[in-house]
Amino acid sequence: MPSWKKIIVSGSNAVLNEITASGGFKGDGSGITNVTAASVTFANVSGKPTLISGSAQLATSISGSFTSVSSSLSSRLTIAESELGNTLISGSGQIATAISGAFTETSSSLASRITTNESLLNQSVKTDASPTFAGLTSNGNVSVTGDIEATGNVIAKNYIVSSSVTHMTQSFSSGSTIFGDDSQDTHQFTGSLTISGAFALNGESFSTAVSSSAAAAGFGTGGSGVSSYDDLTNVPSGIISSSNQLPTGLVSGSAQLSTSISGSLTSLSSSLAGRLTTAESELGNTLISSSAQIASQISGSSTNLSSSLTSRITTLEGTGTTQGVGQSDNVTFGRITTTSGPDVFGGNVTIGGNLTLQGSQSAAETLVIADQFGFFASGSKNANVDAGILVQSGSNGDTGSALYHDITTAENTNPNGGRWSVAKNVKADDTAVTPGAFVGTVTVGGDSSEPDEGDVQYGVGEMYITSDGEIYIYTGS
Repeated sequence: MPSWKKIIVSGSNAVLNEITASGGFKGDGSGITNVTAASVTFANVSGKPTLISGSAQLATSISGSFTSVSSSLSSRLTIAESELGNTLISGSGQIATAISGAFTETSSSLASRITTNESLLNQSVKTDASPTFAGLTSNGNVSVTGDIEATGNVIAKNYIVSSSVTHMTQSFSSGSTIFGDDSQDTHQFTGSLTISGAFALNGESFSTAVSSSAAAAGFGTGGSGVSSYDDLTNVPSGIISSSNQLPTGLVSGSAQLSTSISGSLTSLSSSLAGRLTTAESELGNTLISSSAQIASQISGSSTNLSSSLTSRITTLEGTGTTQGVGQSDNVTFGRITTTSGPDVFGGNVTIGGNLTLQGSQSAAETLVIADQFGFFASGSKNANVDAGILVQSGSNGDTGSALYHDITTAENTNPNGGRWSVAKNVKADDTAVTPGAFVGTVTVGGDSSEPDEGDVQYGVGEMYITSDGEIYIYTGS
């Protein structure tokens, strides 16, 4: 007997060992197969047809059925022969003969067009060919997947390199190259510029042009440019690395000195020296020179604490280990007591992280859990235990009905050792439960095949439905 039993419903295909019917069977029996002569007595069959005794009788009985064509078929054949001029094709040989001549003589128009095209096309223009043309003119865009090689000039009004090109390997030009045709033209280069030859600026060599420009601006010994450093505008910041680079008289005041200028305070101005002397006099020469002096000056102020401050600090420190109680600190308490009673919170408690209970029980009038899943027996990953939900039932305290996950393996009822079960009279401190009944489950198969032992998930009582709607229940025997 199979372990899976099929449930017969309307439309099911029944697979049964034996059928016994006291009222007989109804139907034409057309769907009955595999019936042997030994199982059916021919004499008990009513309305038997005349049986054919041999192939000779079969030939004699059916040969005449095609000699006389039905009136409908005869009429349709007559119409077809009339419309086709009695030219029905009798075989493939006739087909070849009938159509082969259609191409032996080409019309003059087609022959002329073929001759013209043959004279124009003197090379292959297939996609994998490499044709050569004397010239190529296109009124639209030309797209080339490979390289373009031209022995003549490539002339274009605009030469545009697509933005998708991130690296141009080489660009050669013999002789001189001209960019632009007007002094107002701007040419932009992104990246470094390397020049192996001479570099002229405004018709002069670069070094001469720069020297002349500096002299004109008043730098060096020559030039008739600016008369004062104050006349300089748009001077960038951070270009001076030390005070030695500053010409005499360039800095007008201490405010102009950058923090990066070393050595600028070795000689104090009379104004700064005077202001420091005044400050020292007013402060009794107690200017603080360093952080070490700060520690030395204020350390003695806390050596003798007031009794009030000492008491308050002792209260805050408590008897345990001192710990931070900021919003980001992990805090541990031996006990929390509120005004509503020992270990009871009078108001709401919101826990942003995990709540871990080390005790055996926890009680709450109303417990609202925002998590999608309640995870029980999390500490039993190496040794699973019975665990679930227990609801008070009956008059005995802390005793009730349990919906739980039973881990005890049983050959038929729980072969895999993990099945949802129910039980009564379970105590709150029980560590193991004997199931009173099992929760029924339904597995939906991926095909129309009957389930086998490999499809058992939980045990006796579980159901299996195939893709074509057949229903099975596991009985274990």
